[in-house]
Amino acid sequence: MKKTIVLTLLLALAVSSVVVAQNPGRQGQRGFADRPGDGPRMEGHRGFRGHDKGFGQDQMMPGIQRILAHGDEINLTDQQREKLEKMAVDFKLAAVDQKAKLEKAQINLRAFMRDDGVAESTVMAAIDEVSDLKAEMQKMRYRHFQQAKSVLTAEQIDQFKDMRREFRRGQAGRRKG
Repeated sequence: MKKTIVLTLLLALAVSSVVVAQNPGRQGQRGFADRPGDGPRMEGHRGFRGHDKGFGQDQMMPGIQRILAHGDEINLTDQQREKLEKMAVDFKLAAVDQKAKLEKAQINLRAFMRDDGVAESTVMAAIDEVSDLKAEMQKMRYRHFQQAKSVLTAEQIDQFKDMRREFRRGQAGRRKG
């Protein structure tokens, strides 16, 4: 049974390497690509994905990236920009590690589900692990945005909230029309 799992994992790794090599630039997952907007496109899906430019296109851009994109509008100081940029790098590094753990857990889960000889409790534990890792990623995103807000003044936070409200009103109007 262990041989089967090891062989399945090696096969999955080999296949994923071939897929990535044939399709560079598409291997990122929503929200964790090198640049906002990279990663898989899903028609009609409002996923965790941002865009490089323009107010009105960034509703799903990660928190610090969104703040930095509108830094001039909320009057960020150079010192605030530096802190936020460092936070963004730290978050991306942590997110890459978390994403790798999640991908490994998902590979294991798929392998267990294909193997008829694996106990149900093992599959259930693997499902729990995947769920826990996804939850931790959500918590990381939340903490990341709260940490970013701690760098801003109360006035800047209010300006940022107003910008988000204005954007959402525009989105709602476009959906109706």
